[in-house]
Amino acid sequence: MVEKGLGNLKSAIKLFASSILLSPPESFVWYEMGRVFAGSGDQHMAMRCLMTAARLHRSTEIVESLVALKTRPESFPTITPTIDLSVGEGGGGGGGGGGGGSEAQQHQTKYKRKLYDKYFRLDCSMKRYMQQLNHTPHDVDMLVAAAEVSIELLYHRQAVRMLQHAMELKPQDGTVFTKLVKGCVFDNWERNFQQLEALILQQLGQESHLQARAMMPQGFQHVSFPSRNPAGSLRVGYITSHFTSSSIGREMLFLIGAHRRQQVVPLCYALNADEGSWLQHTWREAIASTCSSFIFVGHMTEQQAAQTINEQEVHVLVDLNGWSGGHRVLLVSMQPAPVQVNYKNWVASSGIPSLHFIVGDAVVTPPEFHRDFTESLVLFPNCYFISGHRYQYHLTSSAQLASYVNASRQARREARKSIGLPADSFLLANFNNLEKLEPRLWRLFLLLLRRHRGAHLWLQQYPPAKANRIRQMFKEEEGMEEARLVTTKFFKSDDHIGFKALADIFVDSPSYNAHSTAMDTLWGALPLATLPEEKMAARVGASLLLAINCSSTIARSMEDLQELLEQMIQKGNLKKIRKKLEEERFTSPLFDTVRAVRNLERTYRLMWEVRAEGKRRKENRLPQLVVKENWVEEEDPDLEAKLRRMRVDTSRAEAL
Repeated sequence: MVEKGLGNLKSAIKLFASSILLSPPESFVWYEMGRVFAGSGDQHMAMRCLMTAARLHRSTEIVESLVALKTRPESFPTITPTIDLSVGEGGGGGGGGGGGGSEAQQHQTKYKRKLYDKYFRLDCSMKRYMQQLNHTPHDVDMLVAAAEVSIELLYHRQAVRMLQHAMELKPQDGTVFTKLVKGCVFDNWERNFQQLEALILQQLGQESHLQARAMMPQGFQHVSFPSRNPAGSLRVGYITSHFTSSSIGREMLFLIGAHRRQQVVPLCYALNADEGSWLQHTWREAIASTCSSFIFVGHMTEQQAAQTINEQEVHVLVDLNGWSGGHRVLLVSMQPAPVQVNYKNWVASSGIPSLHFIVGDAVVTPPEFHRDFTESLVLFPNCYFISGHRYQYHLTSSAQLASYVNASRQARREARKSIGLPADSFLLANFNNLEKLEPRLWRLFLLLLRRHRGAHLWLQQYPPAKANRIRQMFKEEEGMEEARLVTTKFFKSDDHIGFKALADIFVDSPSYNAHSTAMDTLWGALPLATLPEEKMAARVGASLLLAINCSSTIARSMEDLQELLEQMIQKGNLKKIRKKLEEERFTSPLFDTVRAVRNLERTYRLMWEVRAEGKRRKENRLPQLVVKENWVEEEDPDLEAKLRRMRVDTSRAEAL
């Protein structure tokens, strides 16, 4: 049975797939999926989808649909699927694709099955945990496990209650506290944070830690190293679980593509399997096509993966994971390469002795902080952050951005209204993951909104459970109109920079700054206000602003940040800063990918030479490296055009 007036079913299915893949699972997505399953005759799966939709948003329409499906299935508005979406061992990619679209549809179908399987398995796990907690309500491990599943299923309030109960039972458990923080629970923040710091200091002095350190073998070597000193190209390996459409993947595509093969032979080692969406697959294929070798090592043991890397005679291995999700620190600790580097994703010291260097700059890793790192500091010229915005987003041209920067008041009003933003207000924005939103920044936003009735706050609606918690907190604020908090989902890749430029200013999170998001912001000529603090992750915004020659929005304290924002709201004229950012995009070092990669190639060579000299002198601690810039115009006139051709066209992937 087909819903009347639906139109092109194939297009509807593609639109639905795009929704479920490119935004967090939401009620209407599961509702539509229930209709698809009902149309294919699978009433059981349709019922489960609708129950998930009802759990996420208990609307009258969904409840009535559930009743109709159970009591009068012939009256339920279904959609007849054009591809087989059955869950289980059977079922192929399905017909109707045709040509290149068939492969994409099969990839999407496989991914959707994984997604459904994940959520239905989580439902079963939740039931088992709740049954167990009925018998042992004070089991802290069970409470934490149940809370984690609750977060995945968007039962946010239930997760918070479980974690708070676990904290009452085991107040010294740092794991429980960190999960509460990620849940945007701001109660007693200062007291709890002091307690966590005390716990860390206590753990560092435990006898078991000291005994383990004393028993560690000194100078133990798992694998052999290349004996020859490379006179020509250095073989540089990049290892990560982020060779996808993630920010790391997008940045690495152009970084690797800009390498001169006579200087660096790039070799990539993927820790993640190619099991993501079609969009992720597209980026992975693009990255693989730019390097000399691309090997999936995620299925190997640490020993096998280390041996594979070592057999390729890698001189410098760059770890792009650190301790972040998907890491394989045991692999790195086997030191499969003579020189190993901590770069990009883990914005702090790794604490891993086999990582010899960390790439930073004079702002994010000041020389006087060198004792806080187990790695030797590499002070990169300008800014350590390398991106490919000039090429991936070159279609966001100067003319297009100028239309945002210099747009008339009426034009900006219309553009804002088109995406559901308040047309005339001063928009304070923070596009970070909501887990970076901390109590003092939240209090600052509320203070500014109370003092300036014409201001609105614009936040990213991710993760969705945290967004629900933030909305609830905003509702509970006395005298605060709910409409003054605006939350939006992810925009399409080609649109997000232009749309975000419609804000008035991006206020960065002090404790953990925006990284790739800040680069997006500056490429869109949107002013960025940041407050640098001590930690490396809290100084990135300042480094970016200095590299683009726009330091006027760097604050010195929370009070200074407040005063800076007050002035901007009162004057309401940021055109001068916008104009400067627009001009500096193509003249300052920040977005000059080729220039930064040439500095990186020089850095790798210095690392190799210093490490070799240190080995000869039997020095364990290597000195800091200050990389001096020796930039000349690129000799290859075709390189710019080549990098532009590498741009990944996301429109096809996002349309699936």
